[in-house]
Amino acid sequence: MATINNIKAQENDISHYRGDVFDEVWTITKDDGSAYDLSGKTLVLSIKQKKTDTTAAETLTTTGGEISISGASNNVLTFDKVVELDERGYYYDLEIVDDNYTISYGQWREIYDVNR
Repeated sequence: MATINNIKAQENDISHYRGDVFDEVWTITKDDGSAYDLSGKTLVLSIKQKKTDTTAAETLTTTGGEISISGASNNVLTFDKVVELDERGYYYDLEIVDDNYTISYGQWREIYDVNR
């Protein structure tokens, strides 16, 4: 579980095994440590091969049900989607669409799972 302590973009690199469920849980807070209420917000996590790509290789959203919002303060994000990209490096960012905030960004490294 990651705690994002700054609502402004925080760099977090992710390594993910190809074909596994991306099932992390993140807690989102403001600069002062208080909860950032995400109830009713639309969030999108986009994974791209190049930062300048217009189309994402993979997308997770609250509207698609791959990102859910929970917790007493509505600041806990749970990701739940099987991601199966080619083995290589990608870039990702997670944005609160309604507030024009990027919560997290960084490199997404897709690793082949030798058991598949």
